[in-house]
Amino acid sequence: MDLNPNIVTAIAALGGSIIGGTLSLLGAKLSAAMQYRQKREEVLREAANDRIKVLYEPLLRIMSPGPPYDEFYLERETCSRIIDLVKKHERYASTDLLHLFWKFCHAYYEDFDDIGKGIDVSFYKLVNEEYDALKDLLGYGQILKKQSKPLLLLKGIKSYMASKMGELKSKLFLVKRRLRRKRK
Repeated sequence: MDLNPNIVTAIAALGGSIIGGTLSLLGAKLSAAMQYRQKREEVLREAANDRIKVLYEPLLRIMSPGPPYDEFYLERETCSRIIDLVKKHERYASTDLLHLFWKFCHAYYEDFDDIGKGIDVSFYKLVNEEYDALKDLLGYGQILKKQSKPLLLLKGIKSYMASKMGELKSKLFLVKRRLRRKRK
């Protein structure tokens, strides 16, 4: 079957434009997704900074253990200051922290002895964990930049290959030694 060169050219042009348009659309979509991710991270960082300054650092200052350091406990006045601070800045607290906070409030108002039965320690630990997570989000504590995943993968492959080469060299050495012994 003989095809007209103009038809072949038109089909090639149509295929090229479809492929080019698809690649262009894919590039625009990836670019938009990356911009959205960057904007979201920026908003999260700003919110994390506010949460740290307004709620978490003051909470940790209030709750920091005092002497004797061998046992953690919160006095009634300290608990009252904690409750006032969290109620005032409730919007900066996470849902987990609020859930535990309401248990803390219930223990404070109903039976103060329940606070010393682990609610105080778990509340302190949760505040500390969330504080550390927020600091990590802001980039505190990261002294060295994280290595890229392809670079880590490449290092892993290189390490694996080096170990296999070492095994191969030792086996080759043993084979050569056996051959020399047989010749003697």
